[in-house]
Amino acid sequence: MAADPSIPAAFIAGLLSFLSPCVLPLVSSWLIYLGGGEAGALEKKPEGADNSGGPPATEGAAVPPRRSHLLFSTASFILGFSVIFIILSLLFSGFFMLLGGVNSVINIIAGIIIILFGLNIIFNFIPFLNYEKRFHLKKKPQDFFGAFAVGLAFGAGWTPCIGPILGSILLMAGQSGELLFSAACLAAYSAGLGLPFLAAAFFWGWLLKYLARLRPLMPVIQKISGAFIIVIGVLMMLGRFRTLSGFFIRTGSSLAKLARGGTWTARFIPAAVFFIIALLPLTRKRRVFSWGIFVFSGLFAVLALLQAAGLIDILALLSRWFMYTGL
Repeated sequence: MAADPSIPAAFIAGLLSFLSPCVLPLVSSWLIYLGGGEAGALEKKPEGADNSGGPPATEGAAVPPRRSHLLFSTASFILGFSVIFIILSLLFSGFFMLLGGVNSVINIIAGIIIILFGLNIIFNFIPFLNYEKRFHLKKKPQDFFGAFAVGLAFGAGWTPCIGPILGSILLMAGQSGELLFSAACLAAYSAGLGLPFLAAAFFWGWLLKYLARLRPLMPVIQKISGAFIIVIGVLMMLGRFRTLSGFFIRTGSSLAKLARGGTWTARFIPAAVFFIIALLPLTRKRRVFSWGIFVFSGLFAVLALLQAAGLIDILALLSRWFMYTGL
């Protein structure tokens, strides 16, 4: 069975959703709110971005939350919106199952809708796609259930920037008519959206400074997101979406062959990459160390040593990812 590109595509779409103008500027506000602090006007919003789907704003300075509590709350928040997205995927997939026997027509219709979503991300010419149902939560989450409820509200709100991308992934997954596969696609989308949230919570402060540097690039990121969605729509409309499987198969096969060769290149080049990443915090002009930086550098230094010693094989893992055949 050929590798299916839908799950990697869904993961990439989740990452693009995180980098959207409606999410990235509000990451610190969301995290402070989840941590029980005051989520005030922390961010200067870029031109064209709004507060859609953001946490309730309060006045005053923000106090960084405890890291352990923040990680726990953020994980619960991610679980909350993941549940909403997966439920939606099951509903979409069930609907397409009822339309069985007209796959070619479904592909064309779904492809056209996805193309419109992509064009709207770039040009914003369909006003009703910007509709959102925002949930206003007055009390800050204090436990698992509170953060989980915030995640449910975030997922159900369908903010303007996330809506078209999420809708496209739902159509892409749903048209397969397979419940488990559709759920896997939306789980991958949720991972793409949620993992950066979790990383930002773990490396509180340090990572957010780097994310802030992406703000001037948001118009470009938005256009890339739209183009990515349009490509998915065109391939689906033409019934050629799974032809991307050839690329994944060739890439995975090449990586697997390189890994099986047992050469020093396969072992030490990935180790060198890990080591360089571990040293990145040391290249800053102002070297202010914290537990987050220590853990970050230490983690990648350990990965570099394990890779160099042959105890892990990142190329083999990547080859399995590219050649993954789905459920």
